[in-house]
Amino acid sequence: MTNGETLTKHISSNRKLLNLVVNEGDILTQVTTYKIPLVYQAIKDQNEFAKSLKSKGYVYRFFQGYLWVFPLKQKENVVKELSELLKKQLGLTNEIEEASINLMDDKVWYPITVKTIKDSLKQLAYNSPNILFQKDHNAIELISTSTTIYEPEISIRVVLGLKINGIYKCNSNNICFSVKEIEEAIQLNRTTGSYQFLLNRREQYLETARKYYRPETEKECINTFLQSHPIQIFISKKNLVFRQILSPKQVKTFQKVKGLVKLDEFF
Repeated sequence: MTNGETLTKHISSNRKLLNLVVNEGDILTQVTTYKIPLVYQAIKDQNEFAKSLKSKGYVYRFFQGYLWVFPLKQKENVVKELSELLKKQLGLTNEIEEASINLMDDKVWYPITVKTIKDSLKQLAYNSPNILFQKDHNAIELISTSTTIYEPEISIRVVLGLKINGIYKCNSNNICFSVKEIEEAIQLNRTTGSYQFLLNRREQYLETARKYYRPETEKECINTFLQSHPIQIFISKKNLVFRQILSPKQVKTFQKVKGLVKLDEFF
């Protein structure tokens, strides 16, 4: 049985794989990273260092005796900034090596790549005023605050969102997400001027919204979301873009799909 046949058979028995969104941007085969000879045990109690890295737009992973650091936004003078953080927070002057890594390599796919993609999705929501982020058991959810399908009150909306169920390798050097359409109820915080998730009467509003909003297919909902909010994530000088659902015919052309990752294993 070929890889293509295996995928087709798997799709027919797995609802999660019916909606695949493939990366149309850069591939993650030659990604700039910053390697610092450092192990987790050396800084496990240094919470301020971890907070500083995140606040400055970095994601990091410990692997094979090194701390691997990736910027999640465009940056200049990365080595200088990391050196200053190391010295200020940890009192260390470790050498920082700018290197290249293939994030599609099987050896780093689980320990580095998947976690980095997950954090980049969080950063996407953090940078966008129209996207809310939340975890839901074994998935990541991106909620649009502007794609309204029902507005029962001035400050309350029911909006569209995407649930990302898993991450796949495809064609050996690219990635795709399996996604599902969801609706969510949000409420305007009049103090901050931003939206937050609604807790009271959430199910009531969602049930009513579904009576008013009846798209022909789930794919139609997903494409509506992606047209308004393409998923664009940045990982160390690489831009990944997810714009549309693949058709069944396009899915069948994939020669290799492996490494479905349940996101809850990595939180």
